[in-house]
Amino acid sequence: MITGTQISSKVVSVTSDADISLIAFHTEVQTADAMAVLPVEDLDTEYFIFTSGSGQANHFTVANGIYPTVLVTVTVSGSITYNGVQYGLGSAFSFSLGYQQVIQLQSPTDITGTRVVATSPVAVFSGNRCFAGINAGCDVLLEQMHPVRNWGTFFPVFPLATHTKDIIDVMAANPDTVVSVITSQQSTQYHLQPGSHKRLTLDRAALVHSSEPVMISYLFQEWKNVQYHPFVTSIPPVPNTRKYYKFVTQSFYDNVLLVVSQAASPSEFYLDHQPLSSFPLNHMEINGFRAWEASLGKIDGQHEIYHSSSPFTIYVYGLETAISYGYSMGQETTYPGPSITGPTEEPKRLTSPTEEPKRLTSPTEEPERSTSPTEEPERSTSPTEEPERSTSPTEEPERSTSPTEEPERSTSPTEEPERLTSPTEEPERSTSPTEEPERSTSPTEEPESPQELHCFSNGAEFHLPLRLVSEAKLNVSDVHLQDPQCRGLQEGNTIFINIPFNRCGSNVHVSLLGVIVLVLIYLSIPVGSCVSSTESWWFCTEHGLGVGSFDLLG
Repeated sequence: MITGTQISSKVVSVTSDADISLIAFHTEVQTADAMAVLPVEDLDTEYFIFTSGSGQANHFTVANGIYPTVLVTVTVSGSITYNGVQYGLGSAFSFSLGYQQVIQLQSPTDITGTRVVATSPVAVFSGNRCFAGINAGCDVLLEQMHPVRNWGTFFPVFPLATHTKDIIDVMAANPDTVVSVITSQQSTQYHLQPGSHKRLTLDRAALVHSSEPVMISYLFQEWKNVQYHPFVTSIPPVPNTRKYYKFVTQSFYDNVLLVVSQAASPSEFYLDHQPLSSFPLNHMEINGFRAWEASLGKIDGQHEIYHSSSPFTIYVYGLETAISYGYSMGQETTYPGPSITGPTEEPKRLTSPTEEPKRLTSPTEEPERSTSPTEEPERSTSPTEEPERSTSPTEEPERSTSPTEEPERSTSPTEEPERLTSPTEEPERSTSPTEEPERSTSPTEEPESPQELHCFSNGAEFHLPLRLVSEAKLNVSDVHLQDPQCRGLQEGNTIFINIPFNRCGSNVHVSLLGVIVLVLIYLSIPVGSCVSSTESWWFCTEHGLGVGSFDLLG
């Protein structure tokens, strides 16, 4: 725990050799919260702070994880005391953070709108250590702030747990920002200036559109049935690019997943390899945006959800007597998981253009020797080396028309929030930068290839002769993994099946041989038909080597 306002060396850095999701849980007696931690690639140099507006101690922290020295300047909204000096509205102070150093600043006043500017990218966290919500005494709130670079202009907003008294807070960074809030009952406009914000009560689904990028925070505060103590999270904007998530729940809570998308049906989503429609659902909709709230129960561990073609965002939260947590995912610009292929898309091949796959053509062929465990891996970048900064978008969003009636100016933090209201057509989605190009088919007919398994670090590829499928009077589309959307692709006289190790029904087992991934390849056989054959099957291990075979009569 960080106490006081001193600078301390309490930054924790997490690195990995593959893309991961990182979820942080904060738990104390009768209070908790959680957040999806941003990767370094999504950090930047300008932030604005959101706090709850009431309670004993609003706070925020600034952390330097990778640079030798970072100079940070704080422009105050509210009142902040630093080094024995009290700074009021509009005043500023600066400090330096060394490598893996962090500072926490606290205030008994609402410091929403406080601006943080750094000379190098930093991480900023905000919350309240003792928030007094509706019928709640003292609860911890915690959320990582997104940099201004990653804000958006269009947000579908849905109340969690059928609440009608939760709060959303819309924050502006640029001058003359026009914000439109549209619900099924009314449409309202607000004019915001840098650091100003509008706090609204969310009593129904809403769409929020702004002429300039804004940040929207969600304060879950309504009390129901002795549950639902407060937590805070952020609202991801659209357009979204993510079609795949890994998230974490804890068995102490009744866990809930909220999926927000423009997809037509929940059956198009797969949650832990099961259609989302197979879970108890609560449905909400506004202007083509749909939200499905799925009850997961008291379940522990990591989960995954994906859609073959439609991007979406998720909210994960858990409820228990007088305690709850919640976090959202989807605002990140870098994220784990390759794109998922859908029924109308050709599956993407796993093979890297520069990677030579390991072939195993016969079950009796001796596999290649794996790399020695003592071999030194490639060295990672020095913590003092500054990573390449990603460029911010240069295109300025179209400004909305000014209303004829002078819109209401934003309320002060102590004003009673207005009842809610919300926009427009979703902008065209861009292709995910992590999506691999499709493999082009050969214009000439290829000779039939034998059954082969090619293993890679994050998946495998199985080659099946087209003749075997044709003789069974089946189509290429009838060949799939456990998830029927993970289908085969014909190239010449061969069917290629892309086998990711982290979805589509793959099962990971640990044995004396190490980590083994077992995959079943399914054939959708018409009713009344029967296919019988004896074939050899192969395995992939953590080193990508075949380790055995067996005969299967099916």
